[in-house]
Amino acid sequence: MTNGYEVLLERNQGELSLFHQSRDLEMKYQYDIAIRKYREFIQMNQNQTEQAEVIEEASAGYYRCLQCSGNWKDVLTTPTQSAATLFHSSQLLYWKMEGCWRECDWILLKKEIEEFEWLWKNQHEKTAVEDHSSEKWLFHERELEDNQFEFTYYLSKLLL
Repeated sequence: MTNGYEVLLERNQGELSLFHQSRDLEMKYQYDIAIRKYREFIQMNQNQTEQAEVIEEASAGYYRCLQCSGNWKDVLTTPTQSAATLFHSSQLLYWKMEGCWRECDWILLKKEIEEFEWLWKNQHEKTAVEDHSSEKWLFHERELEDNQFEFTYYLSKLLL
């Protein structure tokens, strides 16, 4: 079944958008090429507000590919987008925390933990402009109330 899916993906590559090409390359574990395609897509669409969710998903795919390919230095130097949602910003900070311990950069790890904690303490300010009826916002509000962070956060605190 997987081989059939790959054949279909390869036949339709010319018809797929840059975003979908990137996703397909990521699914095929071709991270280096997917990183380039995601970066190109993000740069081409960074000023388009109507595609904010697609750009956010492309950014997440870009970070996943960096992580899976072991490009921890690139993860650590990736700037946080000011328009990113709480979930997106948190996910990037989780990846940066992991990158810090993989690179043994304990000073930067402390900074990333502090930034993460600041983000969660001030999340109401950050999400005040978002649509509060959206499922994404409700899910993350519930996560905040339960104080359930990813294992990466707790391990980072333990390592410090």
